[in-house]
Amino acid sequence: SPRPNRPGCMARNTMTVRHQPADYGPIMREIGGEFPRSSILVAHAVIDHQLELLLKIRLRSTVSELVLKTLFDDGALYGSYTRRVDAAQLMELIDPKTLRVLALIGQMREECVRDMHPISFEAGKIAECFCALRQTGRLDLKGKPGQRRLIFAEIVYELVQGLMMKSGNYSVLNADHTAMRASE
Repeated sequence: SPRPNRPGCMARNTMTVRHQPADYGPIMREIGGEFPRSSILVAHAVIDHQLELLLKIRLRSTVSELVLKTLFDDGALYGSYTRRVDAAQLMELIDPKTLRVLALIGQMREECVRDMHPISFEAGKIAECFCALRQTGRLDLKGKPGQRRLIFAEIVYELVQGLMMKSGNYSVLNADHTAMRASE
């Protein structure tokens, strides 16, 4: 017999609703914001969204909309960040440098989730991942000490922009992303 729905419990067959970004300006400003944890988590979310969009666009010509929804549901074949990164690599949608950046941002996100203590771009596992990000050679960013969060935001911006260009979804990205620097 079916279980009755209890208050505060979600029904089993509900799909996760992902919010669609309407304006990337505030999102990019938050990534360049004051708190490293929020910067990393928001960056991870926007990158995950772009990976999902890129994969859906690639698959759309061969797969129905219903199948796409099923493929990207939680726990499904492309239901997680790691699986989306793997799929993008297998479909040759990302190069080895991008793969490395995606893996490092995934590690940073995991550290944010795992460690309840304050985190910093200046110390610990986050700092190690950040230094590895800088070594990927994606941007020639020269920053003063204490500006790692802004450099991180620039790296994320470049990555998101590249994923948008591949998916054809670049019209929503504000070409002038310097607003996050203006707040400094």
